[in-house]
Amino acid sequence: MKKRSFTLIELLVVIAIIAILAGMLLPALNQARNKARDINCLNNIKQLALGTIQYTDANNGIIPPHTSGGNPVDATWLGLIAPYVGINQSTESNCNSWLTKNSNGTYQPISKLMLCPARGAASGTKNELLLDNYGINFNMTYQDAEHSNTIKRLRRPSERCLLGDNSRITSSYNFPILEGKSDLSTRHFNNAGSNIGYCDGHASPLRKNDLPDGQHIYFWGRYAPGNYGE
Repeated sequence: MKKRSFTLIELLVVIAIIAILAGMLLPALNQARNKARDINCLNNIKQLALGTIQYTDANNGIIPPHTSGGNPVDATWLGLIAPYVGINQSTESNCNSWLTKNSNGTYQPISKLMLCPARGAASGTKNELLLDNYGINFNMTYQDAEHSNTIKRLRRPSERCLLGDNSRITSSYNFPILEGKSDLSTRHFNNAGSNIGYCDGHASPLRKNDLPDGQHIYFWGRYAPGNYGE
């Protein structure tokens, strides 16, 4: 019996059906991928918040300074808390053991835990990684431990921002910090929100429209009584 082969029209119909199915599946796949990034970042934020709290437990309650002061790219809070989030720091890493240098001259964090998965690139210049990654609440820390605050002084730590998605695209100083709503990235939840880690160690997302801002907001700790401790 002679085997029947596909005609050109039948082949084109099959290709068209496959193209239609692919077009229907791609949005769903992209949505699932973005959702996975949102969840991965939220987990990173939670681990970094818990690591920061463990750092305070080992350092008289003091929150890690956001930078060494002299050279902000050489020492940051990310490097200080690395041992408290299970990251092994090698002698090959620099910038206070939180970045490694690639062969092409770019840098990347020593762990994916220190990199927001929604950034779009795993590597970059030092300043890019400092300003567009994760930042600590500037109102809760300083350039040295003497002037940093203590978490244990807070009456409502579950309401105080400790760290979160950072996007300080333009800045006169390159610190991995958050000074207010404008510094928070909204690259999550279809570019509508940020992931926030709080001073009690929990993490949760916040939509852009729900992000608090202002001069007397407990969320940030700006100008609160008792040196931000209330």
